[in-house]
Amino acid sequence: MRDRAELVAITELGQAFEHGADIASDNIQSWGIQLEKAWLTSEDDRVSEECWENQDDGWIPYDNPFTSGDYGPLRFPGCRCTKLRRRAR
Repeated sequence: MRDRAELVAITELGQAFEHGADIASDNIQSWGIQLEKAWLTSEDDRVSEECWENQDDGWIPYDNPFTSGDYGPLRFPGCRCTKLRRRAR
């Protein structure tokens, strides 16, 4: 039971972090500053194939989906990925 509760807690915390960062990014873009994003994995043997493929996309326009069709992590419960953001070049 503790493992399940820990998985749920970590997943909810990750989703809250990503959502908050997305709100900040949306605000920045509303000021006319264009952003790019990149997918960052933990780079270990627990990373899913789709997350590796998303990371391989490199920097993409902020409003585009990654290869998996997702717009950002978390893709599934226990996903340990995050989204990087930067000003578009």
